[in-house]
Amino acid sequence: MDAGLHRVKPPVVRSLKKLATGRAPGQKALLAGLAFLAALVNLGGLMKVLRSISIVFALLLAVSAARAQTPALRAAIPFNFVAGNRVLPAGNYLLGAKWVTSPNLISMRDLDENITSVTGSNTCYVNQAPKTSKLVFHRIGSEYFLYQIWVEGENTGREFPMSKLEVQMAKNAPQTEEVIVAALLAR
Repeated sequence: MDAGLHRVKPPVVRSLKKLATGRAPGQKALLAGLAFLAALVNLGGLMKVLRSISIVFALLLAVSAARAQTPALRAAIPFNFVAGNRVLPAGNYLLGAKWVTSPNLISMRDLDENITSVTGSNTCYVNQAPKTSKLVFHRIGSEYFLYQIWVEGENTGREFPMSKLEVQMAKNAPQTEEVIVAALLAR
């Protein structure tokens, strides 16, 4: 048992030996884990061990975030519209999460004009997943505001906060209409 502990500082060895004298099975497992950690610290130094553990957690986070991100959608939007605080022209758009680590940022790229806009969004939910992918706009007067993005078969979508212009126009307009534009998964 002392073979892996000969390089560890004496107070650590004494503590580990005290644990080894216990009869509970959990103590032996704890001893084995502590001995392994002590050996790692001695071989590579504490900072190297912590750096390795951080890299593993970062990779796990990136993989899980990549699985949860919104798939890219293609849509032909036939009218100018407001996304965030920016007016975008009518055109063929590619929409999707911008960065793996921040799925709340949605990128909208006009494939015709080579214009890209990034806008913040929030998660929204429905009980029954839509059968088709779609973009939902609010129409107030002659202005269109991007409201939601839904992906076929998904119960969660992306919802965009109301812009200052939309809030102002909604106060003065008697009625808001929802306009739906079909979208396709971009694979």
